[in-house]
Amino acid sequence: MEEKVATLRPYYIVFTVFFVCAILFFASPAFSSSGGWAPPPTTSTIIITQEGSTITESQLAVDANKDGVINTSDKGYTVKPNTPVSFTAQASVSSSTSAPAVDTDGDGIIDNRDNCIDVSNTSQLDTNSDGYGNMCDADYDNDGIVGLSDYGIFRNSYQTEVGSPGYNVDVDKDGDSIIAIGEFGLISAQMEAQVPGPSGLSCAGTIPCVATPIQTAPVYTYTYSWVFGDAGTGAIFSGQNMSHIYSIPGTYTLTFRVATNRIVSESRTIFIVVSTTGTESAGTGGEAVPSDYTIAIKPGILTHEAVAVLPVPHGSVNVMGGNIFIPSSYLSIGSLLGPISAGAVYNSADHIWRLSWESRMNSNEYVGNSGTIYPLKSVGGVPLYQSGDLIEGANLIYYDTHRLITKGGLIYDFDQDTGRLKEMRWRACSARSI
Repeated sequence: MEEKVATLRPYYIVFTVFFVCAILFFASPAFSSSGGWAPPPTTSTIIITQEGSTITESQLAVDANKDGVINTSDKGYTVKPNTPVSFTAQASVSSSTSAPAVDTDGDGIIDNRDNCIDVSNTSQLDTNSDGYGNMCDADYDNDGIVGLSDYGIFRNSYQTEVGSPGYNVDVDKDGDSIIAIGEFGLISAQMEAQVPGPSGLSCAGTIPCVATPIQTAPVYTYTYSWVFGDAGTGAIFSGQNMSHIYSIPGTYTLTFRVATNRIVSESRTIFIVVSTTGTESAGTGGEAVPSDYTIAIKPGILTHEAVAVLPVPHGSVNVMGGNIFIPSSYLSIGSLLGPISAGAVYNSADHIWRLSWESRMNSNEYVGNSGTIYPLKSVGGVPLYQSGDLIEGANLIYYDTHRLITKGGLIYDFDQDTGRLKEMRWRACSARSI
């Protein structure tokens, strides 16, 4: 009968090695069955201040996360426009999710790695390699008991130093090359207890005691990045301490990320509401405007026209949408706030010229005279604004379902049937149109 010799092909060896490594990897406590490799989590704290006061997170009255409903997830920070806001971040990495390590003697070495648990000994000096550090080891003959024989060894080396007859390195508890009163104190205390230690090493009492190498905590360095979310500032800013100015009222999403030198990172979003102080209550024409919304009457551009645009030759560009606005003025009407232009605006988004009075409004949306659409309800039909809220990107205050108001108290009243602009009047005047 022919004898067959079994051979182990090379790819069998490769597969076996890979299989064993895979078992060891997935059995590692650092591997998460739900998400693969699970590095220690990074946590961060962000402190937001303005004008020297810390701003706390609070419930918002707008659908900040755009999920179609205003609820407890719509929390954020309310700040003033055109005023510097300071952001300070502080990050840390959790070293373990298990019980915290214990270091009884405070020498920086946890107890289960410390060869002297009750005595601080950063050097971990252990000249006889029995697992008990010299600072707590008077068992000089290594029989497991501190007794008269050990005292005899101490006595023969007492008051000696390195190079002199009788010097014993195992008796020198602190490694200072001199055996003196300190060593006498150790032998006296341990003769009463009759045992060395205690040591946290599992191999203590065995020569040589080979312990697992001391594991030191990793050193992390942190990199902070911010995207503030307002028009024209989509760039990433880096730094632990930042200052930023929001110029246009509205709701913005700030994105914050912290990364470490060990590829452990945390990313989160924060809602920032930029608003003037005070609130506007619903009502009819004739009520006084709160002082917080009042602006001084002087020549210039109406406050609500200061939209998020950048000037270009013969017009402006909407930095939010990228479309071009080109105004054309047919008539200039004088007013207490300066000239009000009657004309048209060309919007490159839909290639339409619109007259300056062609804005319209209904319960679902407000369309400005440039054709820009500002939703007033979410996709689910939930109102995005309450009376007194600034409409994001428009700088107009939502008054009710058919009226808007500027900060200076100029009411835009829209026809409830057609949605077209019906009249403009000062709020302090009951029915005077302009």
